[in-house]
Amino acid sequence: MARLVNDLMTLARMDSGQAILHFEDLDLGEVALEAIGRLSTLAKNQGVELYAGELPELTVRGDAQYLLLMISNLIENGIKYSGKGQSVRVEASAAEYNGILRVSDTGPGIPPEHLPAVFDRFYRVDTARPQNEGEAASPSGSGLGLSIVAWIVHAHHGTIRVDSQVDQGATFIVTLPLS
Repeated sequence: MARLVNDLMTLARMDSGQAILHFEDLDLGEVALEAIGRLSTLAKNQGVELYAGELPELTVRGDAQYLLLMISNLIENGIKYSGKGQSVRVEASAAEYNGILRVSDTGPGIPPEHLPAVFDRFYRVDTARPQNEGEAASPSGSGLGLSIVAWIVHAHHGTIRVDSQVDQGATFIVTLPLS
């Protein structure tokens, strides 16, 4: 309940223009490593391997707190929906004038008919569908995390998309302009 209220308050601040971002030059790889460090215990407790791929120095102009929230939400979703024995990988690269962050999991994936709506508020993929054979239905959530992620990405003049196939996991790809 507390998480839902916090997410709703965050979105209300964002919608009303009260979310104040403090832009500075920062290393996207360092922010990703901080998020990985914060969520490593959760991953271990869930039986999910969380690891960093290549995270070169990529200087972006952004708000450290909001970028940390963005990356943490993506990692947390990967942990939540992957399940025991699966993995979540975080990596970054540069392409032209952009930094590209990828958060990939080896979970159940997202059916193609759900992909266009995953960033919509309160949208959740079918919760009756088990995440892995023999396991309970997908974990509960508010359906707000990815809409918060999308808002943060757009506030940083970036883009986000998801590539996924059922039974092959999902990869969330964030593109942000380099400083």
